[in-house]
This record gives sequence, C-alpha cells and structure tokens, in this order.
Amino acid sequence: IETPNLKTIPEISSNKIKVGLLLPLSGSNSEIGIAMLNAATMAIFDLSDENFELLPRDTMGTPEGSVYAINDLISNGAEIILGPVFSKSVKAISSIAQSANITVIAFSNDSSISEKNIYLLGFSPEQQIERIVSYASTQGIVDFAAVVPESAYGEKIIKAIEKYIPMYGGRLNKLEEYDISQGDYREVIKKITDYEDRKKLLIESREKLLIQGDPVALKALERLEDKETMGEVNFEAILIPEGGARLRSIAPLLAFYDVDPRSIKILGTGLWDEVDIGLEPALVGGWFAGPSPKVGEIFRNKYREIYAKPPPRLASLSYDATALAIVLSKNNNTALIDLSILTSSSGFTGVDGLFRFNQEGLAERGLAVLEINKKGFKIIDPSPQAFKIMN
Repeated sequence: IETPNLKTIPEISSNKIKVGLLLPLSGSNSEIGIAMLNAATMAIFDLSDENFELLPRDTMGTPEGSVYAINDLISNGAEIILGPVFSKSVKAISSIAQSANITVIAFSNDSSISEKNIYLLGFSPEQQIERIVSYASTQGIVDFAAVVPESAYGEKIIKAIEKYIPMYGGRLNKLEEYDISQGDYREVIKKITDYEDRKKLLIESREKLLIQGDPVALKALERLEDKETMGEVNFEAILIPEGGARLRSIAPLLAFYDVDPRSIKILGTGLWDEVDIGLEPALVGGWFAGPSPKVGEIFRNKYREIYAKPPPRLASLSYDATALAIVLSKNNNTALIDLSILTSSSGFTGVDGLFRFNQEGLAERGLAVLEINKKGFKIIDPSPQAFKIMN
C-alpha cells in the first residue's frame, strides 16, 4: 500500500505561513478535538518544513468559543483556517471569515452552510446515498425502502433518496421516519414491513383452507403452521442510514417482524464504518458506501503506534486538511497561500482517498462500496482511482 500523499510542487517559499486550527480541545467533545490535533501534528511531521506554522485554538465545542478563537487567529496573522468541527460553529464564524476575506476549510458535512470562502471537508451523506444506490442498481435492485430519523440529517437523507433512487432507475416504495428520542423502533419496522397486513393475510388463508377441508388444503395448512406472516414485502433493499446503538437496535427488528434478511439487502452510509459491526448478525451481508479502508491503513496504524489508541473517524479529516494547507503553502514564492489549487478538478489523494472541492465548496470523494462480514467488512466495489474532470 502506498503512503497517501498530497501531490506537491517543490517548495520555494522562505517566509513563514501561519495556519489556524479550530478544535474543541475542552468540553464534552474534547476527546475528538485532541485526536484531531494529534492527527494534524502527524501531518506536520510528515510533510511540512520550518516555514509552516500551525496555530491551534480551542473552540470549547461552542459557536461562541469558535468566534473568539477565529478572531484571535486573524489578529495573529493566520492566512487560512482549518475547522471548526460542528455546523453551528461554522455558521457562527462564517460572517467573520467573509469580512476578513479568509478561507475556512471546516470539518462539517452540512451542505447548507457552504458559502464563499467556506469549504467543507466532511463526509457528505448525500454522496454516500448516491454511491450505494447507484451500486445497488447495477446489482439489479429496483425496489427500495428506507427508515430515516426525524432530524436535519434525516431530511438530507430523504432528499438524496428521492433524488438518486429514480435517477438510477429505481423506485422508492416505502419511506418511514422515526423519533430518535424514543429509543423504540418496533412500530416503524412493523409499519415498513407491512407486518399487520401480512399477518392478516396468513389468518385469512388458514381460515379458507380450513373451510376447504380437503387433503390438499389440509396439507397446505400444515405448511403454514410455523409461519407468522404470508406474502412478501414490496422492497428488495432497505436503507438504514444509522450508526452505533440505533443501527444495532433497528436492523434485528426486520427478522423479528418476519422479513428474512437473506431475501432483502440492507444498505447503509459511512455511519456503518465501525469496529465490530460484523458482530451484529442482521447486518452481515449488508452494503454501505465509505472511504476505502485500505487507503487509510497506514495512517491508522501510525496513529495507533504513536498515541496507543485507534484514531476516531474524524481524525483523518484533520490530517488531510493540514496536509492540504501545507501543499497550498508550498506552491508560491511569497508568504501567501495559493488558493487557486483548492478547486483543482483533478483533486488530491488524502488519508481517506481521493477528494476535491466542487464549485459550491463541498468535498467530493471517491468512495468504495463495502460489504459487512463477521470480521468487519470487505471492499466489493473499489473507490475510483481518478475523478472525471469537472466541467
């Protein structure tokens, strides 16, 4: 495996370039913030020279903290800002970035907050939906269902599903939303699987066969003895764009409501990218879209070696953003960052594979399709080696 690297032009600059880094280094998300700072430090050791200076600032994980921190960075001469992590914080600093005409590469994936000067490096759920739906379509899947949380994230997922399923020749036959605060997903799965109707059909069929009463009917009745329901669900694949405990609660309910997991395909997003996901039997054989695990292997192993623990999912964003800032700082013979490279249509190779920014400032990524097995997951459709050139 080759070490992921961002292609660079030989360094000519002799002046120090200052790059700000906004992270939640204290507060409830400090663990993520510290891990992201660790990853940024790794990028500096790997790629930078003495002309590059990183200025980390604590946002405390709040919009107010982010505003204070960006003002401090601007007054200290930062030319570009990496971070913050959360969309509310990105929104809070947006007007400051505009008036100071400073570029921000934030770690959020909330497409609604991209503006002039604001680039978003986060993993877009919309892109993941497009990738998994397009792949499922190539495998002959036409009829889809989806269970989606009632949230801002859920709204984005619904828009993406409604856009991409028809685009790739499919049909969205069932869509159900659930309240994430309830913690009980039985009703929503009962509904999406038409459990009550299929149960009713079985009862009616049994009654008809009993009335018929002939040997053939009685034999058929015998075959229905252990059945809970009758008839098929009207989908071949179901999207469950969840992760963690919620995903592990929802997926097994399909079998509970008499849907054979072997007869349908469960599809997901990058939220499935978790250690030990294969320990949930209901998810084994499921597909999801995400960065190719092979690409980031060197980074993850090195991080574990240095910090004695695996990096959280967002740590790679910090490494790539810092690496990108280093590349931008090396492409000029003045103490200025060359921002024209940011929107290079050929993109960059980072820890999570190929990425580039589109005209809206959103990161486009070359994603793989992964299948869950008992040991974790395997790549069943690799990520692209290069982008098609943007118009």
